[in-house]
Amino acid sequence: MFLPINGQYRLAADSRCWMIEEKRPRKRRGEIREEWTAIRWYSTLAQAAEGYAEFRLRTSEAQNVVEALAEIKRIAAELCEALRPMPHVIAALQSAERERVAASRKTSP
Repeated sequence: MFLPINGQYRLAADSRCWMIEEKRPRKRRGEIREEWTAIRWYSTLAQAAEGYAEFRLRTSEAQNVVEALAEIKRIAAELCEALRPMPHVIAALQSAERERVAASRKTSP
């Protein structure tokens, strides 16, 4: 099963786990092709979606809390669109976002 998130990332599943896959160029037989490569592994879809959000936030260019919160909102919207047919995953992501916002407010002066 493959759940595209955007042109660069997707969630994938096999019989054992959920994975975040990234599209990367690979040279095969003298030809450069774009292939999907697993970069993170999770037990559940909800964990994979939350892991994707955390991975994207950590690798974002956000330099302060305001930029990080804007990035979290963008990532959450991206995942909600990709996982639209799966409301239980969306609910888990929204809950995680609320927890992150509450935590950031506690650490802000």
